[in-house]
Amino acid sequence: NVTQAKNHTLKAIWDLKESTFLLGAQFNAKIKQLAGNQDATYQTSDTNITSIVRSNSLDIMPVDENVVSTSDSNTPIYAWFNNGTLYYYTDAVNLYMNVNANYMFYKLRNVNSIDLDDINTTKTTSMYALFHSCLNLSNLDLSDFNTENVQQTQGMFYNCSSLTSIDLSSFDMSKVTNTSNMLDSMTSLESLKTPDTYPTDSSVKITLPKLMIDSNGNEYTELNSSS
Repeated sequence: NVTQAKNHTLKAIWDLKESTFLLGAQFNAKIKQLAGNQDATYQTSDTNITSIVRSNSLDIMPVDENVVSTSDSNTPIYAWFNNGTLYYYTDAVNLYMNVNANYMFYKLRNVNSIDLDDINTTKTTSMYALFHSCLNLSNLDLSDFNTENVQQTQGMFYNCSSLTSIDLSSFDMSKVTNTSNMLDSMTSLESLKTPDTYPTDSSVKITLPKLMIDSNGNEYTELNSSS
């Protein structure tokens, strides 16, 4: 009531639009189906998708079969495939990766770039096999990744055999309890920026795919909180 709002400080309440991607495995199967394999599951290898890009506009009819967000999102995320590129669009202010992001990009064998800009990962607790077997992935910007609540990173970059460098310097891995095979079979890796924070449990180690040295000539085959 405006006439009674005297000598009060009023605060605006905004209904922020928020969206959350499907569970990692569900998202994975869905985009493979959109790319032409109607029977795909998250275990199916895909060679059709060569890039994943966030679109600035919705270039398709907004139908349910193109929704890749959870039912409790208050605005949807739509995805569609065109000429090798998997596009996604949402008008959400906050765009969240699922709490369980396991297998989200698993076995996208020909994908060479993935647009992760503005995807909020603060709620995510498991990134198991997130990029596993993305054989042609040549560039990966993880600077926006907030991993402060992540507990599982096993197989996260397994068999990303085209990545020559990876920057984990933004990673807070203090809550991580399982890192097995996290970097295994990264056969082209030449440069690694180490995590900001290692797992609190020093027995949880990140095994490197090959012998690596720092600027002082110290050699490493694994990393942990005592490195």
